[in-house]
Amino acid sequence: MGFISAFLCVFVPLVSFSTYITFRQGNKLPQITRQTGRSIGMGYNYLRIVIKHMTPKSNESIEVIRKMRQVGQQAFAFSNEVKWNLLETKPLIKEAFPNLTEDPFNKFGLRGEIKGEEEKKPNPAASTSNLIAETFNQRSQLIKKKKQKALEEETSNRI
Repeated sequence: MGFISAFLCVFVPLVSFSTYITFRQGNKLPQITRQTGRSIGMGYNYLRIVIKHMTPKSNESIEVIRKMRQVGQQAFAFSNEVKWNLLETKPLIKEAFPNLTEDPFNKFGLRGEIKGEEEKKPNPAASTSNLIAETFNQRSQLIKKKKQKALEEETSNRI
């Protein structure tokens, strides 16, 4: 359906119906026109006010979200640090109090033992650039895996 046929099927009947309604009003036409213009103008004003109040006045919302994420990351890092510190002290407490029948660390949900120094804490010598490079490499590997999976699905769909 081309543009001309869409124009003929939609706009021409709409314009002809509007013209018919307009001529039918007679002497009331100026009043109805004013009322229609006012309603359209007020609708525009209402829309403008709603848009004005819905848009943020500053970057305050972005800052709040950034702070929330930062606080979440700091809380996660703190909880991990506490967990690893408790896991470090677990063998010391078992040596200091050999007659304990109940493991006090079960209350904290810590049932694992420390397997090695490397697994215990992140490397403090790791720089930000190394972390970013590692993250970028992991991201590129994920993208490659997704592309391979998409290709496999595409070839299986063809078969």
